Amino acid sequence: MVPSSEKLQRAQREGIKTMTNEEVVREHARALLAHDREALADGFADHAVFLVGSNAIVGKDAIRKMFEGVPDDALPTEVVFDSFASTGEYIFAVYHHEDGMTGGDTFHIRDDKIVMQSAHVVNVPSNLAEHVPL
Repeated sequence: MVPSSEKLQRAQREGIKTMTNEEVVREHARALLAHDREALADGFADHAVFLVGSNAIVGKDAIRKMFEGVPDDALPTEVVFDSFASTGEYIFAVYHHEDGMTGGDTFHIRDDKIVMQSAHVVNVPSNLAEHVPL
Protein backbone atom coordinates (compact mmCIF):
# COMPACT_ATOMS: atom_id res chain seq x y z
CA MET A 1 0.00 0.00 0.00
CA VAL A 2 1.33 3.41 -0.96
CA PRO A 3 0.96 6.06 1.76
CA SER A 4 -1.19 9.12 1.10
CA SER A 5 0.60 12.16 -0.30
CA GLU A 6 0.05 14.08 2.95
CA LYS A 7 1.51 11.25 5.04
CA LEU A 8 4.41 10.88 2.60
CA GLN A 9 5.19 14.62 2.64
CA ARG A 10 5.15 14.70 6.46
CA ALA A 11 7.40 11.64 6.65
CA GLN A 12 9.82 13.14 4.13
CA ARG A 13 10.03 16.40 6.10
CA GLU A 14 10.81 14.35 9.19
CA GLY A 15 13.30 12.11 7.35
CA ILE A 16 11.33 8.90 7.84
CA LYS A 17 11.41 6.26 5.09
CA THR A 18 7.85 5.16 4.42
CA MET A 19 7.97 3.35 1.09
CA THR A 20 9.78 0.42 -0.44
CA ASN A 21 11.94 1.10 -3.50
CA GLU A 22 9.26 -0.47 -5.70
CA GLU A 23 6.62 1.84 -4.23
CA VAL A 24 8.83 4.88 -4.95
CA VAL A 25 9.23 3.78 -8.58
CA ARG A 26 5.49 3.09 -8.91
CA GLU A 27 4.71 6.55 -7.47
CA HIS A 28 7.15 8.04 -9.98
CA ALA A 29 5.31 6.21 -12.77
CA ARG A 30 1.92 7.34 -11.41
CA ALA A 31 3.04 10.97 -11.56
CA LEU A 32 4.38 10.48 -15.09
CA LEU A 33 1.14 8.88 -16.30
CA ALA A 34 -0.91 11.65 -14.65
CA HIS A 35 1.34 14.21 -16.38
CA ASP A 36 1.90 15.72 -12.93
CA ARG A 37 5.23 17.41 -13.46
CA GLU A 38 5.34 18.86 -9.95
CA ALA A 39 4.92 15.40 -8.39
CA LEU A 40 7.54 14.04 -10.80
CA ALA A 41 10.06 16.67 -9.71
CA ASP A 42 9.14 16.24 -6.03
CA GLY A 43 10.07 12.56 -6.28
CA PHE A 44 13.69 13.54 -6.83
CA ALA A 45 16.19 14.68 -4.21
CA ASP A 46 17.35 18.30 -4.56
CA HIS A 47 20.71 17.32 -6.09
CA ALA A 48 19.49 14.25 -7.99
CA VAL A 49 21.04 13.13 -11.24
CA PHE A 50 18.94 11.85 -14.15
CA LEU A 51 21.04 10.06 -16.78
CA VAL A 52 19.26 9.72 -20.11
CA GLY A 53 20.81 9.15 -23.51
CA SER A 54 24.18 10.89 -23.45
CA ASN A 55 22.96 13.54 -21.01
CA ALA A 56 23.26 14.07 -17.27
CA ILE A 57 20.50 16.30 -15.96
CA VAL A 58 21.55 17.50 -12.52
CA GLY A 59 19.27 18.87 -9.81
CA LYS A 60 15.56 18.76 -9.14
CA ASP A 61 14.98 22.11 -10.88
CA ALA A 62 16.69 20.97 -14.09
CA ILE A 63 14.76 17.70 -14.02
CA ARG A 64 11.50 19.62 -13.51
CA LYS A 65 12.37 21.91 -16.44
CA MET A 66 13.03 18.89 -18.67
CA PHE A 67 9.62 17.37 -17.85
CA GLU A 68 7.90 20.76 -18.27
CA GLY A 69 9.26 20.86 -21.81
CA VAL A 70 7.46 17.65 -22.78
CA PRO A 71 3.88 18.18 -24.05
CA ASP A 72 1.13 16.02 -22.55
CA ASP A 73 0.52 14.18 -25.82
CA ALA A 74 4.14 12.99 -25.81
CA LEU A 75 3.94 11.46 -22.32
CA PRO A 76 2.79 7.86 -21.84
CA THR A 77 -0.70 7.07 -20.60
CA GLU A 78 0.04 3.53 -19.46
CA VAL A 79 2.99 1.49 -18.24
CA VAL A 80 3.39 -2.19 -17.44
CA PHE A 81 6.23 -3.20 -15.14
CA ASP A 82 7.68 -6.50 -16.30
CA SER A 83 10.14 -6.98 -13.44
CA PHE A 84 11.97 -5.40 -10.54
CA ALA A 85 15.34 -6.26 -9.01
CA SER A 86 16.21 -4.46 -5.79
CA THR A 87 18.82 -4.43 -3.07
CA GLY A 88 19.43 -1.79 -0.44
CA GLU A 89 19.00 1.67 -1.96
CA TYR A 90 19.01 0.39 -5.56
CA ILE A 91 16.29 -0.88 -7.86
CA PHE A 92 16.16 -1.82 -11.54
CA ALA A 93 12.78 -1.70 -13.28
CA VAL A 94 11.97 -3.25 -16.67
CA TYR A 95 8.80 -1.95 -18.31
CA HIS A 96 6.89 -1.39 -21.52
CA HIS A 97 4.28 1.05 -22.78
CA GLU A 98 1.25 0.60 -25.03
CA ASP A 99 3.03 2.47 -27.84
CA GLY A 100 5.78 -0.18 -28.05
CA MET A 101 8.41 1.73 -26.09
CA THR A 102 10.33 -0.52 -23.71
CA GLY A 103 12.95 0.30 -21.15
CA GLY A 104 15.01 -0.53 -18.16
CA ASP A 105 15.70 2.15 -15.56
CA THR A 106 18.06 1.99 -12.61
CA PHE A 107 17.23 4.07 -9.55
CA HIS A 108 19.21 4.96 -6.44
CA ILE A 109 16.66 5.80 -3.75
CA ARG A 110 17.36 7.30 -0.36
CA ASP A 111 14.70 8.41 2.16
CA ASP A 112 11.89 7.93 -0.40
CA LYS A 113 13.58 10.27 -2.90
CA ILE A 114 15.24 9.40 -6.20
CA VAL A 115 18.90 10.34 -5.88
CA MET A 116 19.83 8.99 -9.32
CA GLN A 117 17.89 7.56 -12.23
CA SER A 118 19.38 6.20 -15.41
CA ALA A 119 16.96 5.51 -18.24
CA HIS A 120 17.51 3.26 -21.21
CA VAL A 121 14.60 3.06 -23.63
CA VAL A 122 14.04 1.65 -27.11
CA ASN A 123 11.29 2.17 -29.68
CA VAL A 124 10.83 5.75 -28.51
CA PRO A 125 7.86 7.48 -30.17
CA SER A 126 8.99 10.43 -32.29
CA ASN A 127 6.79 12.93 -30.41
CA LEU A 128 8.64 12.04 -27.17
CA ALA A 129 12.10 11.90 -28.77
CA GLU A 130 11.65 15.49 -29.96
CA HIS A 131 11.47 16.75 -26.37
CA VAL A 132 13.58 14.42 -24.21
CA PRO A 133 17.30 13.90 -24.78
CA LEU A 134 17.08 10.15 -25.35
